[in-house]
Amino acid sequence: MLLSSSLLYRLTVRRFLVWGQLAITLNALPLLALGVRLPVSWLIAASFVAGVGSSVSAIAWDTSLQEHIPTGVLSRVSAYDDLFSYLAIPVGLLAVGPLSQGFGPYAVITVSGLLFIVIAVLPLAAPAVRELPHTAPER
Repeated sequence: MLLSSSLLYRLTVRRFLVWGQLAITLNALPLLALGVRLPVSWLIAASFVAGVGSSVSAIAWDTSLQEHIPTGVLSRVSAYDDLFSYLAIPVGLLAVGPLSQGFGPYAVITVSGLLFIVIAVLPLAAPAVRELPHTAPER
């Protein structure tokens, strides 16, 4: 995270949110590595790359919120963002056990990694997300 944060401090990116959405797809790498039963060394490398992607995504998301959400409602928007982000965690945890029983753990984790990628890039289908500039518009 320190590495990616230091690099992003130096870079100027035109469509920062797009970069962030693409970077978060890297979080699927450890899932895919587990799903196809790669050796531990590959899992460690995939996890490192996923950490870089997660850091880039978090910075891009937080920066985009701060640039484009009015200060008076930023706290409320952030609270809703956190609520709905964390709401999905117990749903996934409750579903993975029965799904693994039915389809096998490696199939479930591989499909989870692939779904993660699809869900991460899905917001890019919206032009408002794809075209969001890095700097805040004049108010």
